[in-house]
Amino acid sequence: MGKATLSTFFSTILLLGLMLTACSSDDSTPEPPTQEANRTYFLTVNASKWMDTRALNDNGNKLDATWAIEEKIYVGDGNNWYDGFLQPTDGGKIETSLQGTITVPASAGEIQNLTFLFPSKEMDYTGQVGTLEDIAEKYDYAEATANGVYTDGDKIEVHSAVKFYEQQAIVKFTLQYSDANTKTSSLRISATNLKSSGDNTGDITINPTTATNEVFAALSGIDDAQVTLTAQANDGKTYIYKKSGVTFTNGVYKRVTVNMKELTYPKNLTEITDDYIGSVVGSDGTVYRDASTATAAGTTAVAMIAYVGNDITDVKGLAIALADEEGGYMSEDGAKNAIKTKNDNRSDALKNSGAEWKLPSVNEWKYMFIGCGNGANISETTVNYTCFNAKLASTGGNSFSDGSYYWSDEFINSKFEKSTAIPNYGQNLLSCYVRACLAF
Repeated sequence: MGKATLSTFFSTILLLGLMLTACSSDDSTPEPPTQEANRTYFLTVNASKWMDTRALNDNGNKLDATWAIEEKIYVGDGNNWYDGFLQPTDGGKIETSLQGTITVPASAGEIQNLTFLFPSKEMDYTGQVGTLEDIAEKYDYAEATANGVYTDGDKIEVHSAVKFYEQQAIVKFTLQYSDANTKTSSLRISATNLKSSGDNTGDITINPTTATNEVFAALSGIDDAQVTLTAQANDGKTYIYKKSGVTFTNGVYKRVTVNMKELTYPKNLTEITDDYIGSVVGSDGTVYRDASTATAAGTTAVAMIAYVGNDITDVKGLAIALADEEGGYMSEDGAKNAIKTKNDNRSDALKNSGAEWKLPSVNEWKYMFIGCGNGANISETTVNYTCFNAKLASTGGNSFSDGSYYWSDEFINSKFEKSTAIPNYGQNLLSCYVRACLAF
């Protein structure tokens, strides 16, 4: 092959390489696909209310309900809440037209159904002050749904009216004391499955701006449950009321009159009743309202009373330590040593009262949750512990974290997840947290 032929050959290869490079470059950097933009729509929907909702007035045994023109109604698809809101076109009426502009994210896809909620996008019952005005403004949640929704240009068409249903009961508590001059400074409400905020359940504490004996509460989730009212009064004393089998139906206004019973503090550990569940045990063997009052009395709170009764042999009651033992996850031997050390170091007052630290059995875990008002029975394999957790937090103790494992004295670990405690009867974990139990 001659020089001319070789030169032509290499020129052809070089040209082909350049062409392939150009093609390869085009293939490796394609034009990005056009992102679908968020969509903004104008929405009108006719709305009515089922029983009691926003503008509330106490008329005997019922509440009047009307729309307030300044309130905001939020719109979503059941998975996400859209930007924007609707507002009533007329105030002071039970039926009105809701209008407004909403922005739907591109990820929402085709709109077929809508959910409406007010007064905010997430239900939160904490921070109540015990008045109808406060409930009407912040806590009287109502929800509605619309099916068969259609988009028409920049509008959403809802062809049928929607009806809003309340997500809570409104309860007017009238608290009576032996002394007519006694007024309620704060009221803690405890019940199984009582909703607090978002998906959480637990105690709700209502703090009136001035001491009163009429407290209005927005309550959701109470169905055939034991309800405990614990009041702090203007005389500096603590009072309690309990009732089982209570149901507060969503959308219903209930008036309840209760006679409050005084709890005396400090009290000897050997003399307490189940009314003192949620109180704390001091290292001096005396029971106090909470950790701060124990500290003020010159002692240290070591445990919260969680069960008092006759269901456990040779035990009057159980109290749970206010914090996990130091060291985090422990082996079985580590757990045993931690309890032994805790017993060796307990005060003479606790020793003299017969109180002893131990790892709780699976059933003792359950009794403590039941004692704190979860409404369960000992035969259930999973039990709700949110009332227990809420009381721990309110006394100044550390509540359990979801997903945590704790040892029992049978070395069957108990897992605390969401609202249930699940004994693990399969293969035990090699290590778990230790939360000591004071049997007395």
